[in-house]
Amino acid sequence: MPTLPPSRFAALGARLRVLFASPHLVRWAVVVAAVLAIPVLFQGFLGDDHAIRGFLLHTPFFARWAKPPLEVFSFYDGDPGRTRSLVDHGVSPWWTDPSLRIMLFRPLSALTHWIDFRLWPGSPFLMHLHSVGWYLALVAAASALYRRVLGASWIAGFAAMIYVFDSNHGMVVEWISNRNALIGGSLGVLALVFHDRARREEKPLFAVISAASLGLGLLGAEIALGAVGYLAGYALFLDRAPLRARVASLVPHAGVLGGWLLAYRLGGFGARGSGMYVDPGRTPLEFLHLAASRIPLLLQSELGGPAPDIVVFLPHPSPLIAVAAVGIVAVSFVAMWPLRGDPRARFFLAGALLSSVPAAATFPAGRLMILPSIGLLGLVALVVSGVIDRPRTWRPGPARWAALYVAVWVGGGHLVLSPMLLVLSECQMAILERVVARYGDSLGDDPALAGQRVIVVNPPDTFFTYYMLGQRLTRGRVAPAAMMVLAAGARGMDIERRDAKTLIVRSDEGFYRSGTEVLTRSLEVPMPVGTRVELSAVTIEVTRAGEDGVPTEALFTFTTPLEDESLRWVEWQGPTFAPFRFPAIGQSRRIEGQTPSF
Repeated sequence: MPTLPPSRFAALGARLRVLFASPHLVRWAVVVAAVLAIPVLFQGFLGDDHAIRGFLLHTPFFARWAKPPLEVFSFYDGDPGRTRSLVDHGVSPWWTDPSLRIMLFRPLSALTHWIDFRLWPGSPFLMHLHSVGWYLALVAAASALYRRVLGASWIAGFAAMIYVFDSNHGMVVEWISNRNALIGGSLGVLALVFHDRARREEKPLFAVISAASLGLGLLGAEIALGAVGYLAGYALFLDRAPLRARVASLVPHAGVLGGWLLAYRLGGFGARGSGMYVDPGRTPLEFLHLAASRIPLLLQSELGGPAPDIVVFLPHPSPLIAVAAVGIVAVSFVAMWPLRGDPRARFFLAGALLSSVPAAATFPAGRLMILPSIGLLGLVALVVSGVIDRPRTWRPGPARWAALYVAVWVGGGHLVLSPMLLVLSECQMAILERVVARYGDSLGDDPALAGQRVIVVNPPDTFFTYYMLGQRLTRGRVAPAAMMVLAAGARGMDIERRDAKTLIVRSDEGFYRSGTEVLTRSLEVPMPVGTRVELSAVTIEVTRAGEDGVPTEALFTFTTPLEDESLRWVEWQGPTFAPFRFPAIGQSRRIEGQTPSF
């Protein structure tokens, strides 16, 4: 059994105290975060940034779907006509639910993008700089919160720095389109800081500022709902006032939250029909089912496990991933158990768990951990300080092993390994952008492309078409008039040619199953046999489906012969696309599934 030698940890503790006990903690945290964020400034537009650019600048391709600037995050509004148009042009796959609704209430974030494209429409550098400014505000607020909860101690400094180094924050800083998380997160944390000041210093003005910060955060992004969990944790475990006074202190926040919820519902915001975005208010049972698997994946990513993002890109996610996630969380909580009497630990735990609940409304991703990570890393800092200052708190046995795991692997990993991983995670979308460009380059720049519909038989990811379109339009390259995918290339398929205009496609396990494939149609919304999707160039009919209603075979009847010049067919072959080889009439062709490589 490990003995945790007091002398060794005392020496380590002395060095850590000097390093992290600086009275200029907040300033140093912001400086370090700014330095680490420098690489993102030069990455240009990435992924959904191209679509936001198109909507706000009303570029010819995207103008047909443009909404008022403050509704830029209301992409699918439940209008079957609009959805059909998106599908017809290749922005969404053919199995998209016609009544799909993904409307996100983020007017403050939308306003910041509108400002960007009004003042510096051709400078993604300045837009990234704008986002980094919000990130630095988040870091400053989080560091101030740690100092207020943990005191002017090295523990607060350690917690602040591992928060700065957290690799889960890389993508959210890198991606202009995801600035909303930085806005909602920073204002949500600021609400906690001012609430603490209001309670400790008994100044009503700070209570007003706290409630206003929460309201603005909610107008920035739904992620600010996580701050409500911390406010509840504060009232339960840190506030020493009588119960009635604690409840009264949350009334302004409750009023702001109630007003936001009312506006959210009256405005028709929320999600419906998506397998990635789930609205707890509309489908609570589906949400609870997904949250049970999503929350452990989110939590384990801060407790020594891998980033949750990889699950989205796995064509066949293993159930063992969920089992491993639960195991990592369980071991970490065993290490934290001796801290159960510490009100600070209770506050951090309550905040982390409660803030992870709204984060589970969409697919697991490290960028969702901005608020839950504050509590989890605060707990990690308390375990590290306990192992160093009070090593015998953990009795010999599993608890001591768990404490070593958290102190050495989680705490030490965040301090030593995470800064390197952060720099890598700041390049995730840039790497994806280059991969998409590589596939897009295979289309060439033939002027005829502008009048063609490109049909990708088996893309590595069914959203590649959408990203390729936006990317080529932003870069001023020849873009196809429309695009379309037949089936996901990660699974095998058989393609039979019935006649000059007709293909029968049979997809192993179904046309959509996981990841981005279910973004626009939930597995809970079946496509039974006989379902028809009528587009301008093709009619698709489901001819076979599994017991769960996922199509496994479909008939594609085009309005022109398949070799017509208005159509350009490509298939995924390794690192690029190549011209598709049609089977002869009456014959079929097998295309094996591939594993995407980036």
